[in-house]
Amino acid sequence: MDILIIIISVLAAAAAAAFFWYAFRFETVNFKLSEVNINIKGDKDNNFCGKSATFLKVLHLSDFHLRKDRKGFKLFTFIKSLERLKPDIIMLTGDLVEKDKYFDFLTEMLSGLNATIGKYAVFGVHDYYHKRPKEFVKNMIKRQKLYRRHNSIDALIEKLKKIGIVSLRNEKVTINLSDYPDKAGSYNKKIDKIEIIGVDDAVIKKADTGLAFGGKGAKSKPIVSGSNRGHYREVLKPSTGGIHSLCENGKLTICITHTPDMDLFVDFVKNKTDIVLSGHTHGGQVRIPAVGALISGANIPVKYASGLFYFEKFVLYISRGLGEGRYSPFRIYCQPEATLININTVF
Repeated sequence: MDILIIIISVLAAAAAAAFFWYAFRFETVNFKLSEVNINIKGDKDNNFCGKSATFLKVLHLSDFHLRKDRKGFKLFTFIKSLERLKPDIIMLTGDLVEKDKYFDFLTEMLSGLNATIGKYAVFGVHDYYHKRPKEFVKNMIKRQKLYRRHNSIDALIEKLKKIGIVSLRNEKVTINLSDYPDKAGSYNKKIDKIEIIGVDDAVIKKADTGLAFGGKGAKSKPIVSGSNRGHYREVLKPSTGGIHSLCENGKLTICITHTPDMDLFVDFVKNKTDIVLSGHTHGGQVRIPAVGALISGANIPVKYASGLFYFEKFVLYISRGLGEGRYSPFRIYCQPEATLININTVF
């Protein structure tokens, strides 16, 4: 009997050690470059005839939670490996770094990433605040809106600017494709304008769709949690066929925001958004085969914790992200990812 107890104890210890290695040491650095296709009709009035062409390549990066530790140095190497891609646009959707002292490490990591059209970033709670352990625990019980230790967001914006990354804090950028004649052959001529709207983080009450969509002189419209609740079901009506019709002929509108949020989605749809890119969820961070994520960590249904989704009014992509917070440095069946998004026009 004593021998049996010893054998069981040894096996249990070995299983626990293997699980710890997998969740804390292996899966967190098991980086993947995912590739997805978003199909759009360049002219919503025309029927789809079965042909398609790549219109735009977007590299979507999210949730580095960058620190100078084992994970951080491996992530640095992985991001450097993506320099070969040279997409049209790079989108960074927040929680890039955890402390001011890592800002230079972040910009060194991102400095070699180039894009034909531009590089754009929005911020998450970890970019704005350096959480204390007590705040992390309290946040697990009730979502916190404010934290005591601030990062210097203005310094981060300036450092990103020096390497060509434009930070969008409830702001928009309009891109005229006529300014890129060298790409004219690869773009569908029915689309001549791209609008990129960067909306700040809804979790910490910084999202303002009035400013983001309205531009200079616009009226502020901060997002209030639950304010659009009556429209949630309407906005999340799934679309069949895997093709999105542009909300406005000739213009592709892409919104980027850190935290996917139902109240934001309602406002995005009202403002004729075609594609929404987000992060924050880490894909649930813990997933179960055949079940998926257990939590989303955001004001969205758990089944949308990560992945590509076509709805009747817009297309949503939520990244699993590349990092984890320093107080929860594990992943289970949830591979960290960067994503190359091929936006294809169909005709």
